[in-house]
Amino acid sequence: MTSHFDYPHETSNEIWLFTHAASVEGLRSLSPKELKSLLGTSRDIDIHHIAIFDASDIKEYGLAHYLTEAHGYDVPKEDGAELDALTGTIVIIFSKAFAPMEADNETGFSPDEGLTFIRHYQMAQNFTPKDKLQSRSAQGDLALGKPAKSDARISGMVATFVLLFLALFVTIFIWIA
Repeated sequence: MTSHFDYPHETSNEIWLFTHAASVEGLRSLSPKELKSLLGTSRDIDIHHIAIFDASDIKEYGLAHYLTEAHGYDVPKEDGAELDALTGTIVIIFSKAFAPMEADNETGFSPDEGLTFIRHYQMAQNFTPKDKLQSRSAQGDLALGKPAKSDARISGMVATFVLLFLALFVTIFIWIA
């Protein structure tokens, strides 16, 4: 039985996690057209947003930890043990793998039966308000207009004026002589 998954909304950030019996090299060598067929979609596929690796490559780190720490997905603790116990070839399809929706009526994708669906995760959006900023600039108390001239700036302006005056004075004396 083939599963059907809805396409992600253009602004969503989600992943679909599958396993596959084929070798990592075998899946990585698929052309974009073959990947489209494997995923059961007519949309263009961006292969840079599909991760294919052997579960043993991250056994020490853990797949749940990888999804949480490396990609920012909230993996429930109860899923952690199951994900870390997976073996074989892991296929992670990120939502950005699918080209944006055009004028098609296709609502989703139906992966080949060789892909065994494990889990679907969405990136949690954190809307918790931050603490109020305490600086004067955050409160809007900054004075408008030009800042006051510092002593160093005034001294520099005076020195420039004196040097220009001396240069003019020397030029006049040379011209007279």
